[in-house]
Amino acid sequence: MGLEALKPAPGEGRQAARGCLLSLVLHVLALIAVAIVGSLIVGREGSLLVLPFIAFIGVTQWIYIAPVAWLLRRAGSTAIAKGLVIAGALGTLASTLCYGGMGLRSLQYAAETRRIQQEQREHPTDFISTDGVVTAVDDTHFEFKREDGTLVSLQTWPGLDYVFLKANGGYEKKTRDILKPGVRVSVDYSQERGKPPVSASIVRVYEEGAKRP
Repeated sequence: MGLEALKPAPGEGRQAARGCLLSLVLHVLALIAVAIVGSLIVGREGSLLVLPFIAFIGVTQWIYIAPVAWLLRRAGSTAIAKGLVIAGALGTLASTLCYGGMGLRSLQYAAETRRIQQEQREHPTDFISTDGVVTAVDDTHFEFKREDGTLVSLQTWPGLDYVFLKANGGYEKKTRDILKPGVRVSVDYSQERGKPPVSASIVRVYEEGAKRP
């Protein structure tokens, strides 16, 4: 049945619509049949055969749509057969577009993953979480001395999180004003190997007697 032959003739629209509805009925019956047969062959888990059947419905549907359409045409119900084939063709097209989109998305994800891996190889970065004491604060930076004596200078930025750790084990979100020379802090920051660190990702300020969570 060619594409031109699938076009419903004048007066065949209602019958063709019935063919489309018939395709839905056949899909339901096919899913039930697959579940029953799978259960009989494999047991309870055999009903899971429905899942791959649905996954490849764009192809598997023709196992029953094609013979039923042929029988309908032989019986003289050409318009219903046309509607059935049209519905099947639309199902196959939708399935193809869906898998095509998923494939394109997978390629984009793989390309982005390769880009990130390449960047990590070219610019290896360490993620550091350490305690220390703030030694200086200005409008855009703060410095703190780590417990090993290393002096670290980091930028502050509008989205930086400041957390006040309380002695009773609780915590509270604060603003940049909490940073003052002499306070004890726990700082998370990243540092490209061989280069000085740039900015912190979170700054925790300890209340007297507070412990690191």
